[in-house]
Amino acid sequence: MKVVKYSIVLIFLLFSLLNIYTNYIQQTAPITPNKIEEEFDASLLYIRSLNQLIVHVDSLNSGPTIAENDSLNYANLMARTLRMRFVHGWSQYTWKNNWILAFIQPLHPHLMGVVKPDDILNYSEALCSQQSIIGMEALKKKGFLFRKVGFLKDKKGHFTYEIKLRDGWHYYDLDKEPDLKTLENNHRPSIERLAKDTLLREKAYADKDPWVADRLLASYDNDNPVNVFPARKMRFVHRVTLFFSYWAWLFVLFSFIWWDKRHKQSL
Repeated sequence: MKVVKYSIVLIFLLFSLLNIYTNYIQQTAPITPNKIEEEFDASLLYIRSLNQLIVHVDSLNSGPTIAENDSLNYANLMARTLRMRFVHGWSQYTWKNNWILAFIQPLHPHLMGVVKPDDILNYSEALCSQQSIIGMEALKKKGFLFRKVGFLKDKKGHFTYEIKLRDGWHYYDLDKEPDLKTLENNHRPSIERLAKDTLLREKAYADKDPWVADRLLASYDNDNPVNVFPARKMRFVHRVTLFFSYWAWLFVLFSFIWWDKRHKQSL
């Protein structure tokens, strides 16, 4: 019986070591996607963390200091960088990153989706929500105010964000990649203005499915708290399961030791 118990502990320990190796030791660069149908710059794949992203955008901004009248320009540079850094896809953890999360994956269809910004930057593909999370968190570090903007909440929708400056809100859609010239020449309008201005909206999304400009954008919901991480529950689940993926073997070991001692005392 002891052999079985400690074999279980050993298996748990091996899984834990694999997770630690994958997350902290193994260095694998993001893979350039085989099929690219959107703007993409493989030279930006060196950006693997929020800090590296901020340093890169700071260099485009001629330094880390943002003049008050350059705030919108800085946010534009961040958006340009991220839309070129990723292609549309889904960055997901595997059991090698978090074996307990993989074990409970059937509980939620999106459970393996990465929400930690630095982890998303280990991939070349990201969903609209994942790209927006990085943009919002990076801008937050630079002192910006942001809020999530969602679409078609109860269906297969979309996820973007707005930033707030003195003159109001400004809208960013990194994943669907609307026409930059159109939006930037119009001072990066808010989603409210876009939803009301049919000509501007259709021009910005002219190369997309007409459904995007005609219906999707009109379904916007920007009634969300300011500067609040939009995937708090999922981030909590990831943190808890990651902790146990590292230390479950120790809990199991102590449980077996406690059980054996209790069993001996009852004899």
